[in-house]
Amino acid sequence: MSFLRRILLLALVAPAMQGCVGVSYTGWDLGNSQAQTIGTKLAENVDEDGNRQSWRIFPGDSTEQPRLELSETTVIEIPRIGVTVGSMNQDRANNAGLEPFNGVWVLSATTQLPAGAAGLRKGDVILSVNGNPVPGVPQFSSMIADSAAENPDQPMEIRVLFRNRRDESENGENVLSISPTFVTNEQSQIESFALTRSRGLFDYTGLEIATLPQEFAEPIYGTQSPVHVVSGVVTGSPAYEAGLRAGDRLLSVMDRPADSLSVLNESVLELVRREDPTAPPLDLLNSSASFAPLLSEDDDVVTLMVDGPLGPHTAELGVTLDLDAESDVSIPILFNYEQSRTKHESGLLNFIFTFGYDYERRTYASATRAARESSSLSILPLSLIQRHRRPGNTEWRVLWFISWDA
Repeated sequence: MSFLRRILLLALVAPAMQGCVGVSYTGWDLGNSQAQTIGTKLAENVDEDGNRQSWRIFPGDSTEQPRLELSETTVIEIPRIGVTVGSMNQDRANNAGLEPFNGVWVLSATTQLPAGAAGLRKGDVILSVNGNPVPGVPQFSSMIADSAAENPDQPMEIRVLFRNRRDESENGENVLSISPTFVTNEQSQIESFALTRSRGLFDYTGLEIATLPQEFAEPIYGTQSPVHVVSGVVTGSPAYEAGLRAGDRLLSVMDRPADSLSVLNESVLELVRREDPTAPPLDLLNSSASFAPLLSEDDDVVTLMVDGPLGPHTAELGVTLDLDAESDVSIPILFNYEQSRTKHESGLLNFIFTFGYDYERRTYASATRAARESSSLSILPLSLIQRHRRPGNTEWRVLWFISWDA
């Protein structure tokens, strides 16, 4: 009996002997926490005043639909004269010899800014702006803002009661001509909109496509019809291996315009039914009721054309029937095996020291069209030969201390 057959036999009988072999299935996720938290930018529009509209798409999960987020930032020029004021309460009014709640009390005035440069000091009282009496602090701020908005190039006339000057002759009412400075400020607000997706397509390919209604497609893409956009891709799935990424806009499927998802859904279902004739009905894929073959017998992938943040791309999309499957086999001391869509590990005679081999391969979320993987291999006693492969680099090590990069 060959060595491989012995290992397979042990894998079959081990559950009965030790209960150490099992197969488990877990719910899907997109495997990219960054995509979940910050989304993928689809477009940003900036007008001549610096006001911005930014559109981001976020993937869904097992309970929630994908969503589109609109962030609007408005640039506002806020007038400042460089003074901090407080209300004219009874004590301050008595101190200034005025009626309470008549004007505002100057708490501070920056000498480098317009109010301080014009002579305003702590303890003074501001009585009116452009001839209009100041009843309180909120009204004073509004009066400064309104005056600057109505006549941005004109100084405002502010009547002030000077107090506590060293030269008492300077005390009393004065009218100051003050031109405010303007400080740029940004105000932002965010709106979120739920989108529809094809769940059946996701289950077979790991590709989540959301439909943007015309009201969103027009400001983002300038089109007058709905647009289908990739909102998320499962790491390690057929869609991921095909180079599809969040933010891709679907342009065509099998050389047909992507004005609806039916061509994509039915093409995918054709591939699925070749492997499993009992695949779910078309309504689970949001497809049309009439089904006509779209692929030839030689087609084993669905060809998509997309464009997005990573540029145009032609993808060859395959299918899978076990997107969520995870399997593991463990025969203590002798053999271990574990596999999922993002991880593959196996080991033979791996105890205390490595007398056989250890192998591990992991797939990570990628911000490029190319998949990101790392792998390591260790064989013979005490890891005599090792190989570590990462994106863009492979390291070899022999006899523990001889190493080189390739």
